[in-house]
Amino acid sequence: GDFISAILVFKTVCDALREHGGAATAYQEAVTWLDGVHDILKNLESLPDSIISGTGSAELTKAFDSLNKNAEACLNRVKEFNKKLKKYDPTLGAGAPQGWKRGTWSKANWALYFSKEFEKVREEIGAYTLSITIAFVYLSIFQSLQR
Repeated sequence: GDFISAILVFKTVCDALREHGGAATAYQEAVTWLDGVHDILKNLESLPDSIISGTGSAELTKAFDSLNKNAEACLNRVKEFNKKLKKYDPTLGAGAPQGWKRGTWSKANWALYFSKEFEKVREEIGAYTLSITIAFVYLSIFQSLQR
């Protein structure tokens, strides 16, 4: 059991140290994904209240409020995780020195610990975005029925 675990840890670290497709690539893809989610959520902040004003619908107001609350909570989670993520930027970011031996500790740490945390955050964000999507669909259907 322990021997096999040690071999798996060694393999994970070796994979992380690869120049292409290793921890640096995974980190950069995570940053790109989070930046995209952040930008979309920031755009949601500018949704006009006018899309529900004058409807008199309590359900519509509730859906709009739910959308805003979930978007805000998701954005806060993205910002919180981005703060943690930034500590890896000097060694794993796009401008980091190249080579398998550069940033070895950060690459190993990313592969063994932080990538798992990222997957959990990704699932959390997925749950938020599902709620946001459902609220959007509800709002869209309501608006199309009003026309």
